[in-house]
Amino acid sequence: MVRFFDRLSGKKGLYIFTVLLVFIVVAAFALVETADAEMSGPAEIESGHQNEALAGTATVEVVTEPVLCNGARLRFTGVPSGEIVLSGCEDGQPTSARTLVAPNLPVGQRTSTLSFIDPSIINAGYTLVAVRCDDRESQTPSVGNVANKRATFRLDTNESVKCTFFLSTIPEPPETPSCVCPKEGRWSVKNHLGRMACTGSFTFAHPLPPVTVNGTIRASDECATLVAEGMSADEATITFRRNPNCSYKGTVGGEQGGIPMEIHFTLDVVNQERMTGALSSTVNEQGATCNMNRTYEMDFSGQ
Repeated sequence: MVRFFDRLSGKKGLYIFTVLLVFIVVAAFALVETADAEMSGPAEIESGHQNEALAGTATVEVVTEPVLCNGARLRFTGVPSGEIVLSGCEDGQPTSARTLVAPNLPVGQRTSTLSFIDPSIINAGYTLVAVRCDDRESQTPSVGNVANKRATFRLDTNESVKCTFFLSTIPEPPETPSCVCPKEGRWSVKNHLGRMACTGSFTFAHPLPPVTVNGTIRASDECATLVAEGMSADEATITFRRNPNCSYKGTVGGEQGGIPMEIHFTLDVVNQERMTGALSSTVNEQGATCNMNRTYEMDFSGQ
């Protein structure tokens, strides 16, 4: 592939082909055959390692259905933490917010766990049926886990997120289908024939040949996050976030030679040992728009 561009570069005025070479190199960086790209992908968000000036707010809310006003207490640990008292009702409705608020938080991940439920709540027939967060459209959506009675906040810059704990006497059907978690370990990635095409100041089309690579997948946050490593020769890392429909998406972004670019990935989990997906990218430079697309399939190959 490099020799192909070398032959073209002898013509004057075709600096754009250097850009195209960068484009293919970047494409190869993510599940393709070359290792020349020098990009930095989005790292998994961790608490305490971001710019603390970019403050956000995490809020825990409790909702009981039907409304319960017996003075019972619920205790939360983590961030936010504290007690919520189920009192202060009028005409069968709460007169004040049943919330805990943690303001001025740095960008990153926090968890809040419902660590204590007053026995009177349980004796009245209430159980925790759902934990829902209101930032589902975020690039890093927060997630709730009923089994662990926990909300995991993923705060972006200046973002306010509320996660609501619903307690009810009536079991609630799942809001979305149960998502299948792929196995952790080694995976083989078979890249299908792809294509890169440019339009604008010039036209150009070039196939991306099929190639098979191997790497690893690890899961976190109850499988809401997948991290793919070693899927190219330079062992680039791709972080995938789960969507409400159980598919995953990830983006590798960076800059090469002053040219900003991103590669977008999707993953659909067929079963615990098989996934399919697609990648795409667009580069605009010197009056030309270059698009790259490729599909791939992944199979589990062992721990």
